[in-house]
Amino acid sequence: LQALDDAEARAAFRQSNDQETFPTDVARSLLSGGRPVKVFRKYIKLSLSVLAKQSDVSVPYLCETDIGRKPGSTKALSAVAKTLGVTLEDLI
Repeated sequence: LQALDDAEARAAFRQSNDQETFPTDVARSLLSGGRPVKVFRKYIKLSLSVLAKQSDVSVPYLCETDIGRKPGSTKALSAVAKTLGVTLEDLI
């Protein structure tokens, strides 16, 4: 059931992303300095471990990116962006 909910949340987010809009709370979080991976991950309600698995990125590496200790490689961020349904530019 959780996987279905996650898939539905990602589909809804992708549809809104096609319109180049984000919910106000997402925009505010990003504008106030929130880490993009974490902001988008929390918005679509994906745990760090699920996002890591679906993006084929290790949990420790993604955690470092999620909290801002590491910027993340282009390859890793591209995979994460695809899973989140956003562009690479949205995460940089």
